[in-house]
Amino acid sequence: VVDVGGHIGFYAIQQSMRMAATGKVLVYEPNPQSFERLLKNVRANDLTNVQAFNNAVTSRRSDVRLRIASVSSEACTIMEQGTTSSYNREVTVQATTLDDILDANGLASIDLLKIDAEGAEVDIAEGGRGRALSVTKKAIVETHSDSLRDEVKRRFGECGFTVMGEVPSGRNALGQNTMLYFVRR
Repeated sequence: VVDVGGHIGFYAIQQSMRMAATGKVLVYEPNPQSFERLLKNVRANDLTNVQAFNNAVTSRRSDVRLRIASVSSEACTIMEQGTTSSYNREVTVQATTLDDILDANGLASIDLLKIDAEGAEVDIAEGGRGRALSVTKKAIVETHSDSLRDEVKRRFGECGFTVMGEVPSGRNALGQNTMLYFVRR
């Protein structure tokens, strides 16, 4: 499992416990405070199959500006427009790509890719078009506006995925949140 936008580890921990010792979870969280809480949660649950990385995931390896809101540790983004209007702090974080994640971790495939990145989902997908998306079996992507939802569906469709489910999951400053469930055709 590759979890992009892992926040404090809820999804990564759930997947780790589901798999027990049969697989591993790679979780990427760029927000330094959320990342520290993620590490504490992994340790508190004594999970040995979770590897956590304090990186953003984008379309290219670089340093990126992460904007962080005071209202919620979930509200951070590398995009110019984010899911809230109250960003009050910025940090520079190192970014990697989905393709680089495959190489750096010696992965031949990804059974499940989860992306929740506050508006950066299209950019992240672009960084996996070289190889990572072609070897991914299933994906769950939360989008944060109707236009992002449509673009993510188009991009994943071009990479051989079919939408199996589409569930509205709230609203934010960008628009409608939607959970998209994809499987490889």
